[in-house]
Amino acid sequence: MLSDGVASLELLKNSLIYAGGSTAIAIVAGSGLAWLVERTNTPGKGAIYVAAFVSLAVPGVISVIGWILLFGPDAGLINTLAHRIGLEGGFFDIFSMGGMVLVESLSWTPVVFLLMVTPFKFMDPSLEEAGLVSGASRWTVFRRITIRMALPSALAALMLSLIRTLESFEAPALIGIPGGVKVLTTEIYLQIKSGLVPEYGSASAYAVILIVLVAVLLWGYSRQTASGERFATVTGKGFRPAVVDLGRLRIVGGIISWATLLLVLAPLLVLVWASLLPYYRTVSWEALQSLTLDNYASALGRSGIVRSVGNTLVVSVVSGVAVMAISLGAAWVMARTSIRGRRGLDLLASLPLVVPGVVAGIAVLRTYIASPIPVYGTIWILAIAFTMRYLPYGMRYAHAGIVQMHPDLEDSARTSGAAFWARIRRVVLPLTLPAMAGGFIFTFLNSSSQLAIPLLLSGPDSQVISVAIFDLYQNGAVTELAAFSVVVTAAIVALSSAAYRITRSQGL
Repeated sequence: MLSDGVASLELLKNSLIYAGGSTAIAIVAGSGLAWLVERTNTPGKGAIYVAAFVSLAVPGVISVIGWILLFGPDAGLINTLAHRIGLEGGFFDIFSMGGMVLVESLSWTPVVFLLMVTPFKFMDPSLEEAGLVSGASRWTVFRRITIRMALPSALAALMLSLIRTLESFEAPALIGIPGGVKVLTTEIYLQIKSGLVPEYGSASAYAVILIVLVAVLLWGYSRQTASGERFATVTGKGFRPAVVDLGRLRIVGGIISWATLLLVLAPLLVLVWASLLPYYRTVSWEALQSLTLDNYASALGRSGIVRSVGNTLVVSVVSGVAVMAISLGAAWVMARTSIRGRRGLDLLASLPLVVPGVVAGIAVLRTYIASPIPVYGTIWILAIAFTMRYLPYGMRYAHAGIVQMHPDLEDSARTSGAAFWARIRRVVLPLTLPAMAGGFIFTFLNSSSQLAIPLLLSGPDSQVISVAIFDLYQNGAVTELAAFSVVVTAAIVALSSAAYRITRSQGL
């Protein structure tokens, strides 16, 4: 019992160090980039936006594998070059707590950047000007005024990053397990998958600890932002955001902008390099002479990989449609009826927010493994899990779409003789289409890149893309994995770009 308690404390400590370190770096880097883009005249601002978009479009498992190929201790591209110039220990050992923190912080920096762009862009400069007139230095003004005015978004970014890092799985699984660094999410996975008999009891106990941590963080965030008027800085008075002239430091700002883009593209570029080699090795003249496209033909010719693509499309589409259909119905009941207890629908739909992905996978697994409903080991159990997982986000989209539509529009249809389903089909659905499209795209993209849930629930014939990539990595098929990852990344970026352009052109 004592050893179990010590192990639990060690897991909790590692989880908090991992989440806290990743969040601290992401908050500083993301906020700094947002301030650089919106409040200075630095050149190359567009490069940071491109970097944020690409980073969000790349599945986490692909990005993590790219960083491993760069900084792996044996065949990592950077460390191999470091050995050549005499650095015996290499440049950086990614299979460590530091490696996990670095990779996860880089994945969350674009999210923090996008959250912090808006407050910096629409911040009333009169308060900062008053500070400068009073004799305060620019650093003092930034520290005591600018940052405090951006506090709501900073708190949102902080809590979101902490929560999602605590429940993240890709970096802890691919980097932490080989490096001997376990956190709660990986221990839950290992309790289910590593032994001959799944340890559901131990896994459930660790899952409860993780749920409690996430719930406490959500409660803390709601307490901090309960009085929204304390943070109001944009009023009815017109203003123009102030832009800081960096002077000679504009060159430094430009370097940071393009370095950010290069940092995001680095794991993708190394995957492209690996995909063109018969076996993975560092850059050399001999390697350049052996470039080939055979890996693409080999990877895309595997029946399992082709099946995983089809499974991913079916699961993601079904999950997206189910999430938005349920969300629209619940949001309509909440906003348009007087049914007693209707407000509880939002609370019920929001419960999955406190359930991390790996915990949700266990819950669905335990529910359906002995269920008479024959979905275990099929793609349909994945669709059920993703529907549950992303229902809270669908509710946010659907409720926003319903409340912005005036009830008089439905009343007019009713007085004109339209039946209930006719009103839904001819009035509600067309007018809420922007919100519904946004929720569907969000669910589709997240379902297609999720790893933790499919890794626990998928069977031999129900693997999705993320699991197929994970299996290729576990089997050492690095070059085929790289080729498949390049194709998947290109497809997701293309789909995201097309969805963005369609929604923009249609005014969605």
